[in-house]
Amino acid sequence: MYRGPSQYAVSTQRHGESPESAAPKRGTGVLCVAITPCLQRTLLFSGLTLDAVNRAQRALLSPGGKAVNAARTVRALGGRCHIVGFCGAETGMQLRDLLGRSDIPAELVSMARPTRTCTTLIDDIGGTVTELVEEAPAPTAAEWQAFEARLQALLPHFELVLAAGALPPGVSQETYARLAKLAAQHRAALLLDANGAALTPALSYAPLLVKLNHLELAAMSQAPLKTNEELISTARRLARDGADWVLVTQASAPACLVSKSEAWQFYPPRVRPLNPVGSGDATTGGIAFALLQGQSMLEAVRLGIACGSANATTLTAGEITATRTADLVGEVRLQRHDR
Repeated sequence: MYRGPSQYAVSTQRHGESPESAAPKRGTGVLCVAITPCLQRTLLFSGLTLDAVNRAQRALLSPGGKAVNAARTVRALGGRCHIVGFCGAETGMQLRDLLGRSDIPAELVSMARPTRTCTTLIDDIGGTVTELVEEAPAPTAAEWQAFEARLQALLPHFELVLAAGALPPGVSQETYARLAKLAAQHRAALLLDANGAALTPALSYAPLLVKLNHLELAAMSQAPLKTNEELISTARRLARDGADWVLVTQASAPACLVSKSEAWQFYPPRVRPLNPVGSGDATTGGIAFALLQGQSMLEAVRLGIACGSANATTLTAGEITATRTADLVGEVRLQRHDR
């Protein structure tokens, strides 16, 4: 594994560099922290009727969960990634096997409770996509201890850490703050896809990028965000609380990238969606891949938006191709917001 340099751009940015220069130096991989992975079932129907018997025309099984989807995107683009997380029981064994087939190294701490299964229902006639999400099991104290031991052993070998996903019920809201602190101690840049009480304590450790969607941001602010100005102003509060950059996605509407001093809008390309589940995760994975190639944050987000759009055209998350993504990158339009 690659051992990162003793300094990276995030630390120097806090000494006066502009945010756009604050991307990690070139590395060889991203450490993806998967506290809540899942076994993802995707069922395709030719017509789906509630309160009735529905027979699937096709069933797919894939590794899932936000951090895993992001890792699969990094791998699909030709990058290296390593997953650290949890798995349990028979569904956990299936998850391990599927990740192995995907050529993604994973160190998954065994849990007594089974890995959750999430199910996507796609109705190709009605054009609807329905996601059924199981809550993730909470690790025991001993399982957390084993996980943190593996995490601390891996952190010195990575310049970039990606963490994503809602925390399991009952787990401390300080969990991501603890991760952010460890990443900072090891001089690793952190991309964090989280919101609410799980995000707020982590901001003081200066994550390189915080990502959330507009509904999550509105819930945090406890107010509807009806205009771009309101969205940008609210996102900027997270930057002032410590994040170098804040990315707010809005499905097919323009995403906003905000720092303390800059604001940009990214207009995604028009695509015909098949299954949008995991597109936000693909965006995060694309950003991580681009940063490891030495690209600026603006160019990294451009690639990430293209990855998210490409992902929406696939049946399962993380199944994008580098060729399709390259075709879409040029269609992502940037606009600086001057207010």
